[in-house]
Amino acid sequence: MKKIPEVEIIPVVEESTPQMAPNNCTDLRTIRIYEWINAQELAPLTQKAYRHYFNYFLRWRNTAWTDVDAEHMEEFKKYLMLHRFGVKQKVLSDTSIRRILGIIKNFFDWMHKNG
Repeated sequence: MKKIPEVEIIPVVEESTPQMAPNNCTDLRTIRIYEWINAQELAPLTQKAYRHYFNYFLRWRNTAWTDVDAEHMEEFKKYLMLHRFGVKQKVLSDTSIRRILGIIKNFFDWMHKNG
């Protein structure tokens, strides 16, 4: 009779490792984004997606996080709705826009709580 091998559990997703802002990064906005993403304990692909979403905002306006107000966010929402992104110059879907705005809202909530 053949012996059945022991069951071995193999993780499907890599363990999430904290990602530091690039060493030469002097943009405090980017540093805070990395701090927030690391505090969330997100999967690596989610971390990458979040950094991508924040880049929409960082490229749109060079404003300190403390200076961003509701009017800025409304302007940013309009920018996301009207601008074409990527190689294919595609307009973002409503779902993508809501996701980006929700992530940024969560970031601001975290900043408010953590200074």
